[in-house]
Amino acid sequence: MGGKIHLQMVTHALSADRRIGMVLLKPGWEPVYYERPPIHAVGGMGEITEYRQLENEEFDIILRGLSRYRIIEELPGGSYRVARVQLLPDIGPGSKFVGQFAGELVSCFREVVKESVANELNLDVLTRLDFVALVNAVCSSLDLDVREKQSLLELDQVKVRAERILVLLRQRLFQKRCLQKFNHLRPQDPRVN
Repeated sequence: MGGKIHLQMVTHALSADRRIGMVLLKPGWEPVYYERPPIHAVGGMGEITEYRQLENEEFDIILRGLSRYRIIEELPGGSYRVARVQLLPDIGPGSKFVGQFAGELVSCFREVVKESVANELNLDVLTRLDFVALVNAVCSSLDLDVREKQSLLELDQVKVRAERILVLLRQRLFQKRCLQKFNHLRPQDPRVN
């Protein structure tokens, strides 16, 4: 059932404006997945930039984030969920704040993900992004718990979002540096404990 729903949703989006909304299911959704479980009120809208239809009637898609939104009303019927939404602005900080935080944000993020093969964000692009796009790119690229990502998504003030993500980056950087102090104790053969 899930595959057919996704097929219809993506097919519809591709024939229209290529936009779809993503929203996180609230905890406890597993037993009622096919019965429209409760969802968070804030989600993200993206545009399908690339897609590939798979043999099992599903799609692999790449979304480019466009906007955050708040669900005003879920509309009845249909094989996938549709809602009326209100787009939420990202309220940017003043230039003094941007100057103080942008460099450290990029620097910390680069060091945290330096050796991560999971990171697919082109790190050179970061310095060319405006501050709001930079903060959002770091938030979406960092491997965070979905609840943490949801809480970041719900923040209208980009300054607060930047401060929170910078705290998380500093924590990860501290952990990484602490672990590096013990690299000399790591055996050459990973099978040796």
